[in-house]
Amino acid sequence: METVPQKKKFQMSSSYTVLFIIIIFVALLTWIIPAGQYKTDGAGNMIAHTYQKTKSNPQGLWDIFMAPITGMTGNETTSGAISISLFILVIGGFLGVVNKTNSLNLAINTVVKKYKMDPFLSKEKPSMPKVLQKESMR
Repeated sequence: METVPQKKKFQMSSSYTVLFIIIIFVALLTWIIPAGQYKTDGAGNMIAHTYQKTKSNPQGLWDIFMAPITGMTGNETTSGAISISLFILVIGGFLGVVNKTNSLNLAINTVVKKYKMDPFLSKEKPSMPKVLQKESMR
């Protein structure tokens, strides 16, 4: 008896794979697109018709592998994103602990029980607006 091979379902690549492909694509563009810059005013706004070509800086294989590290730690011309990344990690850890301990759901249930499931969080039930009362009487 012959076994029929199963078709593999499409599986999305991991986010790291997608990011690495984007880095490679952008590095290839540095070899194709000519480099240039505009002059800027004191506020950093570009001034029209001041574009000048500058020396090209094509990215190589080492630059591709170092891009994530340079993006995090920065270099002499740019600041790194490590503070933002650490903030996101801390918030993610906090939310993970809150979800694991179910404390957010318990707090919401406590508030709902205290106010007896009133949508306006008051002891009195809200009355129907007069316009709607007239509509419902018809």
